[in-house]
Amino acid sequence: MPFDLKYQDTAIGPKKLKGLCLFLEQKDLQYGYAITRRWDDFRVLDAWSGESERKMLAIPAPLACYWLSS
Repeated sequence: MPFDLKYQDTAIGPKKLKGLCLFLEQKDLQYGYAITRRWDDFRVLDAWSGESERKMLAIPAPLACYWLSS
């Protein structure tokens, strides 16, 4: 499962996740995760890559740490 860490105090979107989107396309994966700093970023991001749609879930870092520690 691919993760991209974007620990900055600005909102993220598909344009800031080009590397993750490219990785999803190259590996033919539909889903990826972006670990973020802001609680406001907790959402699903849709990104188009080629002819297929990719989904990325943006997760705030504290929540991701809790989730991954279980």
